[in-house]
Amino acid sequence: MKNNLLVLAAVAVCLTSACQQRADKKANDTTDSLGYVDTNKIAQERADTMNNSISNNAMKDDADFLTTAYNDGMFEIDAAKLAQKNAASAEVKELAKKIESDHAKANEQISMIASKNNITLPTALSEKKQSKYGDLAKVTGKEFDKEYIKEMVKCHDDAIDAFEKKSKNANNTEIQDFAVKTIPVLTAHKTQADVIKEKTDKM
Repeated sequence: MKNNLLVLAAVAVCLTSACQQRADKKANDTTDSLGYVDTNKIAQERADTMNNSISNNAMKDDADFLTTAYNDGMFEIDAAKLAQKNAASAEVKELAKKIESDHAKANEQISMIASKNNITLPTALSEKKQSKYGDLAKVTGKEFDKEYIKEMVKCHDDAIDAFEKKSKNANNTEIQDFAVKTIPVLTAHKTQADVIKEKTDKM
């Protein structure tokens, strides 16, 4: 019995010593050679933690931008192919052909950037875009022209807004450059779509 008590006492001493060593180490990490708390070091550690969090959020924003842009690009390519078959207006078909070509190139660039940065891109349209494509596929002729152009104006309004924001706040410089260079292309599509929309609205 006496031996058991001695063993328990020894274990308790060891545990107390280990806890004290951990506490001393933690204290030493934030104290200077004189034993004073190093507030600068504590502040730097907190700043580093905050900066890492901000950086991670910025990287996620960049990834979200690319995946959204890629999904939108896939939709516009598919819708453009549909327009070249179902549209009545030669102007609509011409715009659709340009949109298909330009967004195919843009999506190729997105794929390259995503690959370099380990970003996974969608392989199929989002449910929302699938639904919109389905709506367009139900109509032909002048009705198609009106619905397609209305959708292209909206899509490009949204895209220009997203690209302009990313051209200013991207964490990744390659993504920022891509956004800057793509804005004029999107703007050209939007300008042409606006002109056609004025005509289709009168039909």
